[in-house]
Amino acid sequence: MIFSNDFYCISVFKLVLCTYFYTELNKAIIENMRSKRNSWGNILIQLVVAGLAVIVTGYLLPGVYVEDFWIGVLIAVVISLLNYTIKPILIILTIPITIVTLGLFLLVINGLIILFAAEIIPGFVVDGFWWALLFSFILSIINAIFGVSLFDSEK
Repeated sequence: MIFSNDFYCISVFKLVLCTYFYTELNKAIIENMRSKRNSWGNILIQLVVAGLAVIVTGYLLPGVYVEDFWIGVLIAVVISLLNYTIKPILIILTIPITIVTLGLFLLVINGLIILFAAEIIPGFVVDGFWWALLFSFILSIINAIFGVSLFDSEK
């Protein structure tokens, strides 16, 4: 008989075990969140470093113009906000083409985010899609070198 007492005991044991690990995992996540709370000073430092990364990237590429440092900081903020709001929607809408291109279409989405930021921010000019794509690629590399992650995302 499939529903014997042994089967019931094993199922209850699995349920208790899964509940225990789930609560322990939640405790670990909460503790991790408490230890990684950003102070305003830390956020400001990350913004300054991200602004510098934008300035350096704009300086390296002739097809991208960044007016000054404060525009660079504004670009960093706007790009991170677009990455947290619009980018997930674009990723969900383009899942089939992303699967067909083995994920390379995500580079196109990054370029579109940069072009959208260039339309929003005066003082930030990108000459075309390919410059936006190269800007996003180099900015990602520079941010990885500097260790910048604005607003502690999962990225």
